[in-house]
Amino acid sequence: MKEYIEGPAQLTGFEHYMVKNAECKATDYFGVKKVPYCVLVDNRGKIAFIGHPSWRRLDEDIATLLEGKKLSGRGTIPLAEQRKNEWQASGGSINPAEVNIVIKQFMTKCNAVIAEPEVKGLTAAMRECKVQLIHKVSMNLLEKEHQHKVKLDVVMQGTQEQLDLMKWHLTTLTTEDNRWQTRMKATPVQGMTEIMQTSIPLH
Repeated sequence: MKEYIEGPAQLTGFEHYMVKNAECKATDYFGVKKVPYCVLVDNRGKIAFIGHPSWRRLDEDIATLLEGKKLSGRGTIPLAEQRKNEWQASGGSINPAEVNIVIKQFMTKCNAVIAEPEVKGLTAAMRECKVQLIHKVSMNLLEKEHQHKVKLDVVMQGTQEQLDLMKWHLTTLTTEDNRWQTRMKATPVQGMTEIMQTSIPLH
């Protein structure tokens, strides 16, 4: 490889092939989702980089690998480790043993909100009002472990007065001291005349 790169060919005159059929194993093996896609392998046969070629200066990376050195930066972390880091960085993780406890806490607070006399009429007058508790599980079969996250999604549409009032009613569900992360999307609707019956689904 080194002799070829430094030789008279100078990396010109390459023919490139894209194989996409039932016989091709590389697409699934390397996790190819789109093209162009690049994989660099070091002198020990291990994947040193995988991803879009525009992420790197490939000439410098190839030279680094030929010297027996490691690459760093974007695309050089194993895909499984990268996804694990992204999962942990997004927050909201809880201990598997606490999942049922957290769900019960949510149900208790949610039922208290539903019991408030003003809430039923308010949700009926709003165009949309949804509160959903989402439980996600990430399985790592190689390490035989699983990680759990609980997130709260709140989606509302209505007049600004309705949105402000509903936010106040949902305070116990959306405060930072809860074990779940909250994502709220509140869209004001000006001059709303249409009234749609909505509900607060519990998941």
